[in-house]
Amino acid sequence: MYDKYSKAAPITIGSPIPKASKGLLVSTNAVAGITMHFYQNNGTTFQSALHFLANTTNIVPVEVHTLPTALPAGATAFYLV
Repeated sequence: MYDKYSKAAPITIGSPIPKASKGLLVSTNAVAGITMHFYQNNGTTFQSALHFLANTTNIVPVEVHTLPTALPAGATAFYLV
């Protein structure tokens, strides 16, 4: 059930995240809502915002297509491979 992550790589805002990505590592020092585009089963994408609590580090274990807008102040994100 546990996945093994060996690298964290920077994300270019607005560019597709490589398909080899196993998820995102998101760290915040303030409450943050981050907009993401996710893949659907039929190959299209949909947009949703995930909200993170202040002073947390989270792994989002899904394949994300794009982060379309800049991260809010106090948030950082990397994709995991």
